[in-house]
Parts: sequence; structure tokens; C-alpha cells
Amino acid sequence: MSALAPVTWWPFIEGLSAPDGIAVIGIEGDGDRPRARVRIREAIHDALLAITGASVTLHGDEGEAPWAIGLEGKRIGLSISHEGALSIAGINLHGHIGVDMLHTQLPHDALAVTLDYLGPDAAQALTVAEPDQRPATFAEAWTDHEARLKCLGIDMGEWDDNPLLAGCRVTGLDLPEGLVGKLALPAKTART
Repeated sequence: MSALAPVTWWPFIEGLSAPDGIAVIGIEGDGDRPRARVRIREAIHDALLAITGASVTLHGDEGEAPWAIGLEGKRIGLSISHEGALSIAGINLHGHIGVDMLHTQLPHDALAVTLDYLGPDAAQALTVAEPDQRPATFAEAWTDHEARLKCLGIDMGEWDDNPLLAGCRVTGLDLPEGLVGKLALPAKTART
């Protein structure tokens, strides 16, 4: 099992660095989604300034992931997830990225949701998990799937065994207790 990828919380105390061009940042808010969207964009701007040494303009309409153009004219990959009062953003100076996080709470219709959106293998894993492990099993499967979709720019939909999803490498995120998060990168990206 690989180590969890760190999350740097805003405001950045010691200056953020991303020697491999990849960083995950987080903010704590009050749960108000419109304010969280504004604050995470501010944190992304600050993170890009810390990483690149240059002010980078964020683009994108409300409801779509923001994006930016780096100093060499390459598009910077950005991905955002909100859960309760926390928001996280993944940054990849070299291309695509996906992040997702979820509380480890089991929805009342977890098996149906799993079958509809995560597929039969995830449903089987949920079914055989010990009852006290089912919330984490569900959250692990959901965030893994959602991070892969975000990395590839695919909207969430009912399950189809899309072979493109296997083209992502996924790492867990180091988040506060009670939350599960995943970072997805294209398989050819150096970070594991």
C-alpha cells in the first residue's frame, strides 16, 4: 500500500512547494458552498503563486472546474471537491488531475447506489465487508471512482465498465478522521 498523499491546509504557513508539479491543498470553511467556491479559488491562486512564483489567472464558469494556463502556455490541471465545511483542490502543473473526498457515512440505499454508479465489483466488496467497515468501503470505492472520472474529464453517470478509468493511478489523501479522499493522475505521471 502506498503512503497517503499530503494535503497542505490554507493559509500556507511554511510556503507550499511541489517539486513534481503536483499538490493538494485544503481549506476549512463554514459549509456554505458559494463561499467555499470563492475561498478554494483564492487558495488555488495562492498555491500557484507559491509553486510557480508567478500570479496565474484562474478561468472557468461557476459549476465547472477552474483551469489556468502556466508560464509555458500549458494548461494546469485543477480539480476540486467539497464535503461539509472542508474543500480540497488538486493541482498538476503537467496535466490532468482528479480529487474527491467523502465522509465515511453509509447512505441508506448504499447497495443500490453502488450497483448503479460503481458497478458489480464494488457492490460485491460492500456486501462482503463487515458491517462496521461498510461506510469506509463505500467511501473508498466512491472517491476512487469519482477522482478517476474527474481526472479524465468524464461526468458521473450510471455504471459502465469504461476501460479508460484503468488509465489512472489513484492514491489516498491524508485527511482528517472520518473523511476518505483520493487523488487520481494519468498513469504516465511520475507521482504514485
